[in-house]
Amino acid sequence: MSNYPQIRFASILMLFLSMTAHAQTTPCTAGALPLNLQDGLLFYTPFCGTPNDMGPQTYSGVNSGASQELDRFLQPNSALWFNGTSSFVDYGQASGLLGMDSMTICFWLAPESNPSNGQAVILGNLGPGGGSGCGYQCYVEVATGKLVFEYRHSLGNPLGHFARSTEAVPNDVWTFYSVMYYRNGSTGVVSLYRNSQLDTTYTFDNSINYQNPGSFRLGTNIDIGLGERFFKGKIDDIMIYNRVLSLSELEQVQSGEVQTPCISAAEVTMSGLNTSYYTTDAPSNLLGIPEGGVFFGPGVSGSEFNPAVSGAGTHTVVYTYVDQNGCVNSIGQCTAVSLGIGINEPNRMLNDIHVYPNPTEGTFTVELELQGIITIVAHDNRGRQVLNQTFMAQGMKTTRLIDLSLQPTGTYILQIETAGGSVSQQLIKQ
Repeated sequence: MSNYPQIRFASILMLFLSMTAHAQTTPCTAGALPLNLQDGLLFYTPFCGTPNDMGPQTYSGVNSGASQELDRFLQPNSALWFNGTSSFVDYGQASGLLGMDSMTICFWLAPESNPSNGQAVILGNLGPGGGSGCGYQCYVEVATGKLVFEYRHSLGNPLGHFARSTEAVPNDVWTFYSVMYYRNGSTGVVSLYRNSQLDTTYTFDNSINYQNPGSFRLGTNIDIGLGERFFKGKIDDIMIYNRVLSLSELEQVQSGEVQTPCISAAEVTMSGLNTSYYTTDAPSNLLGIPEGGVFFGPGVSGSEFNPAVSGAGTHTVVYTYVDQNGCVNSIGQCTAVSLGIGINEPNRMLNDIHVYPNPTEGTFTVELELQGIITIVAHDNRGRQVLNQTFMAQGMKTTRLIDLSLQPTGTYILQIETAGGSVSQQLIKQ
């Protein structure tokens, strides 16, 4: 079967922009942020090729082994990856990040499994162990996987307070976290947010003590006497304010600054996708040139198109390449998938799964007649996980509610996994 003519850049770039709700990137200077997000900003590092603070105090970050990686917008050299054993960034005694009676800390996180070191520190300025220094830090608690904001209110033991998230931080998924702290007399109030949604609020009888703090660091708090507590995974877009942000401002930070990307001069081609398939056909390996780009579309995983996963219908597969300057070029092809006869064993459960209504304004019902442990996962069109449910099905008709009402309109991929295999279906939120 021959390929359809390739869709050239002008049209496919428009498709790419619409599928991603416009290509996004984070401003590389604080002055490029909206004026309201400059108000009270103390520290800002979008990792635009450097870990240096691009905020008003311009702290220089000494990078010890952290590597530059793609960020959540697939921009090169725009996030830092920490190896979990030795890498960190040190900003020295950052006195301008101390002494606040209110503050907001925002950051993006994509952790990996951390070693059994108790705490995988994201950022902070706590002093040496044993109660000789006070400040604050954010870390992933390795035993539970939960996000913790710790602040010390006195020297000696007990040292301070710990505000924990109610849910574990997901591994290998970009998640936006915010910590808000303010002082009400001698009382400290801490609120933890995940993807701009309130997770939990803690109220304590003490405020933060900033006595003898350590250096402000990312990726570890080299705590004398307690060992090195290194973080493994990616960190991006850290912002620290001397005030509590509003919910609308949190959402503004989470969404990023929408910008139209520059067009790469690189000639982009793709091959390997057939004109048509049956759902029973074998997957196809896709090739994109230049190398290093990303394929996306229904039924795509890495560089493979699987018609059994895409399901019946006409689909567009896009190859998007981002060059070293952050400029974008894309190309795409269409393919038609028809239902095949004799569906292979892992996909027999297609007949036992029904999703309705589809499209909908946000709430879907999944009807299953399966047995065993079932996992339902939904991803948006940028590959970010927006839903994860695991439950036991008894073989009889079971219904589950998929609520995407808080997510933006667009296309989502619903994946249902059992011990016998997995299937995916496209969801459309209007």
